[in-house]
Amino acid sequence: MKKIIFFSMVISLIILSCAQQEAKSPLEGTWQLINGKGLLPDTTIIYPGINGKHWKIITKSHFATIYQDTTSDKFLTNGFNGGTYTFISGIYT
Repeated sequence: MKKIIFFSMVISLIILSCAQQEAKSPLEGTWQLINGKGLLPDTTIIYPGINGKHWKIITKSHFATIYQDTTSDKFLTNGFNGGTYTFISGIYT
């Protein structure tokens, strides 16, 4: 009886491991902005700044960015945005 249960489990694991998995985008994950520059008509903004970190979280179809104040380890709601994106032929839009 133990052999039947064992072999049933092994066969189940083999079948489950052979199931096709959806390809993951190379962009998916959590990214930290190390260095950036924002250009506005009348000013230049350097990111991430001296007291913070910028993070971008990318899923299959959506992204979110958030700013972390490193002086207090709090995430600021006014530093948050997000939405949908496309990644076609290596171009992130």
